[in-house]
Amino acid sequence: MENGEDLIYFFFKLFKSFFDQKKFKLNNNGNHERDFTYINDNCEILMKLINKKIKKKFDIFNICSNNPVNIKKIIKFIKLNVIPNLKIENTARNLLDVKKTHGSNTKILSLIGSKKFIRYQDVVQEIFDWYKKNKIYKY
Repeated sequence: MENGEDLIYFFFKLFKSFFDQKKFKLNNNGNHERDFTYINDNCEILMKLINKKIKKKFDIFNICSNNPVNIKKIIKFIKLNVIPNLKIENTARNLLDVKKTHGSNTKILSLIGSKKFIRYQDVVQEIFDWYKKNKIYKY
């Protein structure tokens, strides 16, 4: 999974554990970092790239906020603001887990200019509400 994808997967697993009334198993006690990039940021950047006249026939871009966040910090925020009775079980680090994922957005920003990225704190409630409304936890 790429940068933002693994964090949304994390949110979905966390929310599912809540709806299933189970403890969420937090690998490595949450000592991981993930780069959160909200889907609207991705769409905005893609639209800017589509409208940009680029001379190369192809190129590879890393769409990311370039701002990794500690998972413990995200859990703390969710417990304080979204799901106060969330149950967490700290577990040892899975050696296959990557401790830190993030990318550099320098190349893409050089083409589209500066970009203010949406923070997870500003949308986690919206993601949770959407997850609940659409009953994603049933899948």
